[in-house]
Amino acid sequence: MPSRKKDFKEINMSLYVEDDQLIVSITDLDAEIPKDNLKNIFNTLYTTKASTQLRALGLTNDQLAAKDMATTIEVISNKDEITFFFKLKLLHTKNA
Repeated sequence: MPSRKKDFKEINMSLYVEDDQLIVSITDLDAEIPKDNLKNIFNTLYTTKASTQLRALGLTNDQLAAKDMATTIEVISNKDEITFFFKLKLLHTKNA
C-alpha cells in the first residue's frame, strides 16, 4: 500500500537555559539538508533549489541579525529532520 502524504508539517520547538545562554531549538521533522551542503547554508545566495526557483537571503540575513544580537545559530541535519539552535547570551543570571 503506498504511503499517504501528510496533511500537515510537524515542527517542534523548545526553550531552555544552558550555562549562561538561552537556547531556542526548532526542529523540522519533515526536511533534511545533506551534510555536504551544511557548510554552505549561510553563504549569500547559496541554494539547493533549481535555478528556475526564486532565491532568497533568508539564512544569510538571519545569521547577520543574530550576530548583531550576540546570538549564534547552529544547524544539525539528520535523516528526515533539521534542527536550528539559536543561542542567546543571557545578560543577567540569578544565582539560586
